[in-house]
Amino acid sequence: MHRLSCIMGMCHSSLCEPVVDGGQSDSTAAALGVRKAMRQLAISLLGPFEVMVDGEQVTQFRSDTSRALLAYLATHCGVALRRDALAALLWPEQTDAEARRNLRVTLSRLRDALGDREMARPFLDVTRQMIGLVEDERCTVDTRVVREALEATRECPHERLEACETCAPRLRVVADLYRGDLLAGFALDSVSFEEWMVVERENLHWQALEALHALTAYHEGQGTHEEALRWARRQVELEPWREVAHRQWMRALAMSGHRGAALAQYDACRKVLAEELGVEPEPETVALQEQIRIGALAPPVKALPDRSELEMRVEVAASTGPTSAHSETLCVAHPPVEPPPTRRAFSSDVPGSERRTITVVQA
Repeated sequence: MHRLSCIMGMCHSSLCEPVVDGGQSDSTAAALGVRKAMRQLAISLLGPFEVMVDGEQVTQFRSDTSRALLAYLATHCGVALRRDALAALLWPEQTDAEARRNLRVTLSRLRDALGDREMARPFLDVTRQMIGLVEDERCTVDTRVVREALEATRECPHERLEACETCAPRLRVVADLYRGDLLAGFALDSVSFEEWMVVERENLHWQALEALHALTAYHEGQGTHEEALRWARRQVELEPWREVAHRQWMRALAMSGHRGAALAQYDACRKVLAEELGVEPEPETVALQEQIRIGALAPPVKALPDRSELEMRVEVAASTGPTSAHSETLCVAHPPVEPPPTRRAFSSDVPGSERRTITVVQA
């Protein structure tokens, strides 16, 4: 199933047709009608341009201007746009008459590609003056979903986004849908359209990186270091010189017990900063590397049981152990304290077994 449909939980199954009595005539059945499935449109603009209708990829656009027109309408989903403004956006160097004529041809090709003409409820709302993409349950656009998720995180009354359990799933939606930059690899011979695309692309890119950083920090706080590593790596994939993401990556590796890999990640960070920006790592990154090198940042060591818990375990073991006579010595390592170590002996008299002596050396 298409990624966007999976994330949003969209269902492309057909609606049930009404049952027609077998004794009814064909004309009666036709009068009753047969409900057709509500068609679904999913548009992915983050990463390579991709359109799905009822789970099937649409490829018959015939021109890049058709793709560009749909992309622009999708980012303004639910808004009717003037034809003359769209014509000027896509053909800025042509006369108004030529641009409007080209728009009519492009719109016709777009409707053919979507199968819009045969629908009782078309995806495109078209009038003599306006064109728009309808905003209802049939249409899903990844950029709109991402913006709604980010807006929800801004409206949430949390103290810190990085610690908010309510917003973590919203950040995950953004992370999953952001396959890459807006219309990655797409270009159109229109200065106006290219300028619009660059601004939108940069804005969404920055918002996605901020969401990924917050999601990574959330998993760091939760101690789920594998997830933190995953989303830190994703940030670096999108922006290799993003130093804060390299630090998150290093911490996730160190806290997962991969000290050598964390130090190697520092070297990779230093190399890419030198090659791409001609700078050295920030003092914070250098300090983090030093912490990892001396072992100051590492997975927590599981605490040893205290004496009372140890004695209880020894008594249980003595009462359930083998019956052969023997002596066991349990050594528990603790920091040296004064006075010198003392010995405490525990006896086990289990009916039907021989006497067993267990000595605990407490340092």
